[in-house]
Amino acid sequence: MLTHLEAGIGLDVVVWLQAHGNVVFDSVAQFLHVIGQVPGHVVGILLVFIGLDRRLALRMAIMLIVVIVVIVGAKEILERPRPYQAFPDEVTPLVEQDGFGIPSGHVGFAVVTWGLLALHLRRRVWIAVWLIYVALQFWARMYLGVHYPQDVVAGLLMGAVVLWIGCAGWTRVFHQLRTNPV
Repeated sequence: MLTHLEAGIGLDVVVWLQAHGNVVFDSVAQFLHVIGQVPGHVVGILLVFIGLDRRLALRMAIMLIVVIVVIVGAKEILERPRPYQAFPDEVTPLVEQDGFGIPSGHVGFAVVTWGLLALHLRRRVWIAVWLIYVALQFWARMYLGVHYPQDVVAGLLMGAVVLWIGCAGWTRVFHQLRTNPV
């Protein structure tokens, strides 16, 4: 099934995005690539730790580690090539990215880390900013030639599951601590 998507519509989407690119899109996508890597999330978590809420920063760090383990594990199990690796004559990588493609770590990390922050802040504007950022990462990963549509969807779904479980589990832990202090 993945092979059909990779050689079919998934490849078509990546090729179409790259065919409609320009210097501005290149710069935006490359910037999103840099800030969407793990060090970018660590810097964001440190800023939350220093300026907003230490407990939230700890939650963000723990959930980032969990989603990294989940996504890297899935990549190693699925072992699917990236578009530019599978179709070097049709897709040009606009950034250096090694390893396997599915799922997208950038998208999964964005869903978990910044989703937790947006949900914590409980303001529509921050939730909108988070969703726009995830959508931009979604686009950038395909535009850069390093992911197919199914890769970014898988990253989105894995990130959403980790975020949901993390939020539900964390709430239960703190409820237990409040009702049964040590």
